[in-house]
Amino acid sequence: MKKIINFIKNRRFYFIGLFTLMVLASSIFAYYKYRALAYEPVDYTLYAQFAARIANFDAETGYSMNSFGRNTFLMKGIESVDTIHQSIHFEPVKYFTATLYAVTNSPVLIFIFYSIGFFSPVLYAFFLYRKSRNQLLLWGITAYALYPATIHTATADLRPLILLTPVLILLILSIIFERSRWEQIIFFNLLFLIREEALIIAGAIIVFVYLRHKLLKVGGRQATVFLKNYLLWLVVMATYFMWTGYAIDTTQLSSNKLGILGNYFLFLGDELVFAIIIAAMALLGVIVKYRRQLKSLWLHYTPQISFAVILMPLVLIFVLSSDKPLSEMIYGRYELFAWSIILSVLFAIGARGSNEKTGEVGINFATEKVSYLITLFLILCIPFFINGHLVGTNSTYNTFLTYKKEKREADFLFALRDKIPSSVGILTDFSTAQLFYASKNMYVYNRLPYSMVKDIFEDYSINKKDERYQKMLSKLIQKRVQLAVSESSYEEEFLEILKRADMRVESLEGNVKYEVFAVCNKKESEDCEQLKKELDYGK
Repeated sequence: MKKIINFIKNRRFYFIGLFTLMVLASSIFAYYKYRALAYEPVDYTLYAQFAARIANFDAETGYSMNSFGRNTFLMKGIESVDTIHQSIHFEPVKYFTATLYAVTNSPVLIFIFYSIGFFSPVLYAFFLYRKSRNQLLLWGITAYALYPATIHTATADLRPLILLTPVLILLILSIIFERSRWEQIIFFNLLFLIREEALIIAGAIIVFVYLRHKLLKVGGRQATVFLKNYLLWLVVMATYFMWTGYAIDTTQLSSNKLGILGNYFLFLGDELVFAIIIAAMALLGVIVKYRRQLKSLWLHYTPQISFAVILMPLVLIFVLSSDKPLSEMIYGRYELFAWSIILSVLFAIGARGSNEKTGEVGINFATEKVSYLITLFLILCIPFFINGHLVGTNSTYNTFLTYKKEKREADFLFALRDKIPSSVGILTDFSTAQLFYASKNMYVYNRLPYSMVKDIFEDYSINKKDERYQKMLSKLIQKRVQLAVSESSYEEEFLEILKRADMRVESLEGNVKYEVFAVCNKKESEDCEQLKKELDYGK
């Protein structure tokens, strides 16, 4: 066991190698997922389309399909009703990802950026570990990087939300290892460039820094600096949401077993990790109030207290949130327990403790005995990591093999996409929409843009069987659609829609997964021939 610890701590390339390995694995995984058309169809298409249309100044200003959402502050509404910049979420980082997209006209650079961002705490930990040799830091970051869900999570639907976790970890590490003030300020402000939940996280961080100063006499002025930055961002966000005009969804205030407070946590959904911070604040508040009685306990047993107090309410919330299956905890972006354990470790090593031998107060280094126990624990976890990455049904490896197979089935669609003239109107379903997100004239048959259907469905709850919607869809097909691309499961419904529109339909290409149709007016069959010629079909 001692050899294992020495092997890692005596080799500087461990952190850099781990970082490089995970970034490469995550980027490759994301690329195959993209080529397999396996992303969540609505959210991924929304973010990819934003990047493509901002990068292309000639593109339309709205989306091919809008999404309906809610944010952390209980606001609800439809994305991009008046302009593509109008959103239910405050996510400035989207403009940076759009810049990356403009370089290659492909989301691949965005995948790499998200992967680097998600695993950046591993690289940052390298610089901290060189000086501290803190075993809790080493094992915590290792668990963060290798947890089975991370590769699935790092580029999940291109959601900026995903970046909040690594930036939060960077900020906490910079605080507890007392890095330079500017380093801490940079990480603090990065939170606000990602999403509006930063107001919750940053508020908790300010309290954390303030209480830490009161208890440990360090970082006093930093809380004031953070507060000034916080107030500035509060004004910016308030101005933004006043401009967007989204309303508060009052129906979310009393619809579950935990009442208003519990509903708020549940409402955070995949952001439940932020409840960790709030739980930690409650713990610190108790400690500060009763610091004389608890100071000794706090100094010596911070890791155990943090784990117990932080994990218990999260377990309760997760159990009551029945829409998140266990598999999502292990393989998906709801890896609540992984993040909670990791952040608990980071809070724990941030507490200053007294050295048991000298009595000196300083950063709480793990003793050799503790290091052995942690090493033993991780050795016992090896079967879990092997199952999550290599063996399990939803393991990283098996999922990658699935994407690899689905990529082969979708390859002909990517080849086709590169040949389609920009003027051609394309009718898709949810699955194939993520292929044509950059097209100016792409329409998703079961969710037309809000601008087209708002007179029929003001709340954007589209009913495909509504006669008015069917007539609108038929007119759209007759005027603008020349090509239809369908997943096989939608083929029958597609043909029925095209038949209802009284259009001539010719099957151009397909396999067991997808089908491509030429669509033209029955009286103008030469249009189909012209399209087939442009796409290299037929004679």
